[in-house]
Amino acid sequence: MDADARTLLAVTRKERGLSLRELASRVGISASQLSQIEKGRSEPSVASLFALVNELGLSLDMLITGQAEDGGQTAVPNRAKASDAHVPGSTTGRPQRRVLKRESDYQVLHLDSGVIWERMVASDDDTLETLRVTYQPGGRSSSDGSFSRHDGAEFIHMISGELTVHLRFEEIRLTSGDTLFFESSDPHYFVNDTDQPAVGIWVIFSEAGKAAASLGSLTTQGQVTPLRHHAGSENPATSPIADAASNG
Repeated sequence: MDADARTLLAVTRKERGLSLRELASRVGISASQLSQIEKGRSEPSVASLFALVNELGLSLDMLITGQAEDGGQTAVPNRAKASDAHVPGSTTGRPQRRVLKRESDYQVLHLDSGVIWERMVASDDDTLETLRVTYQPGGRSSSDGSFSRHDGAEFIHMISGELTVHLRFEEIRLTSGDTLFFESSDPHYFVNDTDQPAVGIWVIFSEAGKAAASLGSLTTQGQVTPLRHHAGSENPATSPIADAASNG
């Protein structure tokens, strides 16, 4: 995380009237660890980052850009704000948003446990984020192996490597070309237990109710459905996994 993102975390925490100890308790980390994250001496895990964003009422876009309010999408190279434009060939006559962002202009977050987020594009209202995510060999979404859950939904398309997804009571092995969609309220945990980086495109929806409609423009064939626990399995709402996720 860069200095602006860390400053935003600290400033927002203080604006909310939260002490280090109180916020740390809410997101399941120690006050010392939170202090080190704010001061740039430590990186958060994926799970901790989502917990901090949700607890402080921020968006991933705000944190990645280090700005409390989105200044708008960027058009390379002069970072001008994206504007509505009529798409050539469109028969609707409606203005449509077009955003161009070069790979060299991706904003990057280096997280704990060997995970890198590269922000590609996001919606102006912060309800959708598109990230290129790399799990280095041994990389995991939480350093202690705990499950995470938060608002929204996630769509994953694997580009290269292999990634193991623990989703509720399922263990899913994703390889190049595989796709997965699930509601982020389902306890989940990612780990790369291979000796090669695992790279994928993540589309993160902050509102799960809008995800299915948005997926219509992301997939052209096949069926994408959230995974559920097996019939007869322990109720996830009362399982140790769910309890751990709600605390971390």
